[in-house]
Amino acid sequence: MAKGQYLSHYQQGIVKRFYEHRSTVLVGKLAELVTELYLAASEKDRARHWKAARETLRKAGVPDADADPLCEQRRLEDLAGVVAALQRPAPRAGQSPRAGQSPSGGQGQPGTSQSGGPGRRSARSAPDADDF
Repeated sequence: MAKGQYLSHYQQGIVKRFYEHRSTVLVGKLAELVTELYLAASEKDRARHWKAARETLRKAGVPDADADPLCEQRRLEDLAGVVAALQRPAPRAGQSPRAGQSPSGGQGQPGTSQSGGPGRRSARSAPDADDF
């Protein structure tokens, strides 16, 4: 920071949250760029959006070795795939899915429990339409 610059506790919190959520904002921007590229009418617009996509990929932490070929080939499907991969939550360190759980953390089929089999609901599951 510049010499003599003081941020209040409230302002420090704002700056801290900005940097905590920066990756989320960048992934959202990339998703918007995919849409803009799909809808771009002229080659000039497409070139501008691909340039912005390259810069945003770099800011999001994608290595240049991956970002440059992706943007040079100009394949929208590949860019959308990278955005989808960035939107997936990263697994927590030291944790792996337990047996019977999907990687997203769910517990398999709705309306079933691990020990009770079909028809036996856990305390957290919502009722099905058949129950009414």
